Amino acid sequence: ALDDLRRASELANAGHDASPTTELPAVVAAIVAIGLGDVAAAHTILDDALGARQGGARWLPHLQLWNAWVALQREQPAEARALLTAATEGTRLSPRDDLIAAAIAVGLARRYDDTPTLEATWESVKSRATRPEIDLYLLLPLGELVIVAARLGDAHWTQAVFD
Repeated sequence: ALDDLRRASELANAGHDASPTTELPAVVAAIVAIGLGDVAAAHTILDDALGARQGGARWLPHLQLWNAWVALQREQPAEARALLTAATEGTRLSPRDDLIAAAIAVGLARRYDDTPTLEATWESVKSRATRPEIDLYLLLPLGELVIVAARLGDAHWTQAVFD
């Protein structure tokens, strides 16, 4: 299925289609690639989509956030931080994108910062963890939030969303 999804993303890139959609083909393909353990393919798919401005300007922060998520999975914290900053500076994110941004922020803190920084980051984002309706596309970021909440003894914040 990954090859078909990659082709769908490439067609969306070539078509410059900016019509409404539930999720961009590049993101669906990247999530599948991550699930298969192929973060390099996810990175390539999202980079190509960013270069082609898949979905138009309104989807740019969304693509940057997913590319930041992939950079986090590829153990590229500087790239993940840069993409997170680019996606969030001067932009009001949708609740779904805000949850992804929160997951990236705590993921970076969990992997690369000390415990006080993780605690401060969690405090600044935990209320964002329960705002959006969770769908299959948000399971990866939700998993990060659940892990951090459990690690910090604050699992009740994510329990209802996780359930």
